[in-house]
Amino acid sequence: MDGEGEPEGEAEEEVVEESSPRAAPRTRPPSMSLARTMNGKARLAAGVSGKRRDEERRWTRREAIGAGSTLSVAATSTTAVTTAAATASTASIAAASAAISAAAPRLPRLGLGTCCDEPAAAEATVLDALRLGYRLIDTAAHYPSEAAVGRAVATARQSGFFETSGGAASGGDTPTVVTKIWFDEMGYEPALASAARSLERLQCERLDVLLIHFPGSPDAVQSPAANRKLRDATWRALERLHADGRAGKIGVSNWTRRHLKETIASCSTIPHVLQTELHPRLQQSALVEAARAAGISEVA
Repeated sequence: MDGEGEPEGEAEEEVVEESSPRAAPRTRPPSMSLARTMNGKARLAAGVSGKRRDEERRWTRREAIGAGSTLSVAATSTTAVTTAAATASTASIAAASAAISAAAPRLPRLGLGTCCDEPAAAEATVLDALRLGYRLIDTAAHYPSEAAVGRAVATARQSGFFETSGGAASGGDTPTVVTKIWFDEMGYEPALASAARSLERLQCERLDVLLIHFPGSPDAVQSPAANRKLRDATWRALERLHADGRAGKIGVSNWTRRHLKETIASCSTIPHVLQTELHPRLQQSALVEAARAAGISEVA
């Protein structure tokens, strides 16, 4: 470890701080089952029905939506959107999306995640989601779906969908697309190059939301100092992209409180967005409070 390193005991914190399931709160809705997605993110699968299902829905809405005006939720299941496209009316989904979005002017409150989707499936699902009123689409440079998201948005735009679709959820506005720089593309010049590739794949001149995917590189996991330098250099690249108009909002993903504190202390531009795992069984209250205190929006 070099001279700028942190105490040796913090090396493991690089990976597990704030993200361990052991940090789960004592208060939680009854009988919830946790299903893991391929990328290790957790999503909820309710194992209840009737009155208990309604009770849990109220609890989840109060904790996840009522807690603040800046929270956005990116869905991890695209299969559910495809099913909804076949069974639900566009008007009803758009109305629900409008109600959720009304209190969140900075980011749409309801979104679609595309991690691990193959390109053809991702493109079809994103098109279905856009037709249903979704206006936040999440992807990443490392996902096979990034170019497919770009094609889907371009197809919808060329068809005139955004100009002709009505309702507050659609409103003629194009969606907000979130993408992320992978950990092996961290560093000042690599991050700029990664963003250029994402611009090309997404077929746009400006990235709506650009995040750093992880707080460091795995091969430097035993060197907090090395990863901190990577974070600082990568963040400077994002600040440049934001300043010259190639990125709208910039932010971080999977940051812990320590990472967030360090970034805020050293940056010129405070992150606009923090993307992290949030749900009733992993609320990360201290991290969320730190983000909100700095005016940072959360995407769960």
